[in-house]
Amino acid sequence: AMSRWRTPTECNAFTAWVEYVDMRRIEVREEAQEQAKSRMLENAGEEQARLAEEAEKMAKLRVEQSKRVVRRMLHIQKATAFDSFANRCRESKEAKATCQRVIKRMMHRELSMAFDTFMGAVKVLRQHRHAVEKAMARWRTPTESNAFEAWAEFVAVRQGEVREEAQDKAMEMMKAEADTEQTRLQD
Repeated sequence: AMSRWRTPTECNAFTAWVEYVDMRRIEVREEAQEQAKSRMLENAGEEQARLAEEAEKMAKLRVEQSKRVVRRMLHIQKATAFDSFANRCRESKEAKATCQRVIKRMMHRELSMAFDTFMGAVKVLRQHRHAVEKAMARWRTPTESNAFEAWAEFVAVRQGEVREEAQDKAMEMMKAEADTEQTRLQD
């Protein structure tokens, strides 16, 4: 393998090739750097143009705001008078609306009272109708009514008996406790 490198032609060719590769690598690197530099310059120019345009917009906006403030300051007395007038108009409208509501309420008070009386009469009629229907139902079905009344009477009697039994039991328990306590105290 070393014999191949000993001949000057091959050695010179290899050296030339290595030099060519190194030069090409340097050229490619320089081209890439140039492209990157041109892209950066392009982007910087666009950004600078955008910033300049934005600054111009902001300057116009500030000038317009300043003009409005100066106009407002020049016409502050007129503005105050107009604000006062607007407040008076609003208050006047509110007062008129309130007066109209009060007048309408007063005008319709009698109508309202008549309607309330009517509603009261309707309610009383409903109560009477319900009472009549209940009585008629009892007359129509006396067997069921009698059975229900007998059951209600039985429940009332049974509740009284249970109450009496409970009272008797409680009395017996209290009497037993009292006897026990009395026996304990005597000893």
